[in-house]
Amino acid sequence: SRSMAQRREVFGRRKDGSEFPAEASISKLALGNEVVFTVILRDITERKKAEAALRRNETHLAEAQRLSKNGSWVWNAKTKENVFWSKELRRIYGFDPETSIVQYAAARERVHPEDGSAFDETFHRALREERDFEMDHRIVLPGVEVKHIHVVGHPVLNGSGELVEYIGTVLDVTEQVEARADLEEAFSEIKTSEARLQAIIDTIPTLAWSIEPDGSAEFLN
Repeated sequence: SRSMAQRREVFGRRKDGSEFPAEASISKLALGNEVVFTVILRDITERKKAEAALRRNETHLAEAQRLSKNGSWVWNAKTKENVFWSKELRRIYGFDPETSIVQYAAARERVHPEDGSAFDETFHRALREERDFEMDHRIVLPGVEVKHIHVVGHPVLNGSGELVEYIGTVLDVTEQVEARADLEEAFSEIKTSEARLQAIIDTIPTLAWSIEPDGSAEFLN
């Protein structure tokens, strides 16, 4: 009787002395009182090249996401759970980048309490209508750190038109939001200073004026 074949990765050697990666399939065959082993050797050079290219692409994608602070995710519509979170997405949410899949409930708990209702409404409406969605909200990390994120989701349907999963991205826009807030505050201070200066000029008992190059009045207090 023949037992199940076992596979091992080995290195073969060509006539010119060069080595190549190979997969050896080893089977045991009993012939009466004798035992015979059969070995089939298959060149897997192209497969190894493809695997190496895939690993490089995954590394490049992870580095690109880290630099852009952009993570990716996949959510299963049947189980209502996350099935994939990229390392950068786990980093954005304050989870260990090397951990396993982050459960949906654990991620939902980190949505800012003031943004929770809007988050649920937007997400559940998209599910009911099986359409794309896009939203901005805040998350609260351990240590009371608050981040602003931009979320995009896209539905994936099977051949029967049934919703299978959602795929999407999360972009950390904290720096942009804070920079915009600082800019708005600076403009507000400038406007306040201008208003105060205007009030002073309008109330001083002295003529303050400026004219255009053609002699027409540009300003008079």
